Amino acid sequence: MSGIFEEITLGWDGKQYKIPANRVMAAIGVVEKHVTLGELAKWQADPEKLRLTQLTAAYGAIIRFAGANVTDEQVYGGIFMAGGQAQVVSAIQAMLMMMIPPSALTSKKDDAKKKPVSKKSVS
Repeated sequence: MSGIFEEITLGWDGKQYKIPANRVMAAIGVVEKHVTLGELAKWQADPEKLRLTQLTAAYGAIIRFAGANVTDEQVYGGIFMAGGQAQVVSAIQAMLMMMIPPSALTSKKDDAKKKPVSKKSVS
């Protein structure tokens, strides 16, 4: 039986780091020591609530899990370099996508296509 996850590729400092599908669950555990799926979703929806130290600790931990030699301080500092805001968005999205099994994303898209659109009468 194959697992529910796919290989994950994360970037840091121009390099790509891979987490094999059979190690993704352990990687999620590393992230959840710092931030929950719910918090990531809130941050994506409302960046004003973002806690940078919490985010950088989570991303630093996961990128180290994948094999990078980087400190949380380096990750934090990277946010303030050119394109830092895009890096924050990318880090949040990467962790969100890693934590949600691909089959769950596919089934949600399929369910949305199947739901009939309700028509409301407008007065």
